[in-house]
Amino acid sequence: MRSLQLCRTLSVLTIFAAMAQPMMASARSSNQIASRNTPICYVQFSGQSMRSLDRLCGVGKKSNMIDLTIDRNGDGVPDQLLAAIRTHRAAMRSARSSEDYQMAQQKLDAKLPYSNQVKQLQAQQRQLQKQLKGATRSQRRQIYRQMDPIQRKIYQDPSYKKIQREISKAYRAMNS
Repeated sequence: MRSLQLCRTLSVLTIFAAMAQPMMASARSSNQIASRNTPICYVQFSGQSMRSLDRLCGVGKKSNMIDLTIDRNGDGVPDQLLAAIRTHRAAMRSARSSEDYQMAQQKLDAKLPYSNQVKQLQAQQRQLQKQLKGATRSQRRQIYRQMDPIQRKIYQDPSYKKIQREISKAYRAMNS
């Protein structure tokens, strides 16, 4: 019985030590952190490497990627995605040329958390689209034939499908 109480006490102390560690880590100056390349907020158990909690603590480098997991109001639509689509819609409305439209679309695409495969395929598409300018009719047909399988691969990617579902939800929420 006594050993059970001792184990419980040690467990509680271990938890408190783990909780205190991030507080001590976050108290360091930013110069020390930058020079040592360690997370600002972390947990480290004895004999194990540090586990960064920077993202959970809201510190560190901010990613420009849209986080599809944050839905503070519980409406089923990712908050950051909804904001990005509103910005995108405004940019599309104010676009004056096809280049403006393409830039607005590329800005949104750059923030969406697509897989690396989708990003590579989109880059291939952009290269082919650049070739369309000044191309003859037969050259354009050839370029479109090259773009077709690329587009099919993009449509089949799970990350693309998921993001498109979330975008549809966001547009439905904006239009309701």
